[in-house]
Amino acid sequence: MKLLKTVPAIVMLAGGMFASLNAAADDSVFTVMDDPASAKKPFEVI
Repeated sequence: MKLLKTVPAIVMLAGGMFASLNAAADDSVFTVMDDPASAKKPFEVI
């Protein structure tokens, strides 16, 4: 019966780690894209 409690906990932990890794990767891509300092052309203010 102890196995029934530990397996979902391990799955949730692994899923959380996977989601956080994906979020970190996506976040770094978007911060590079959205950072005006890293842009080659200056943004036009409308």
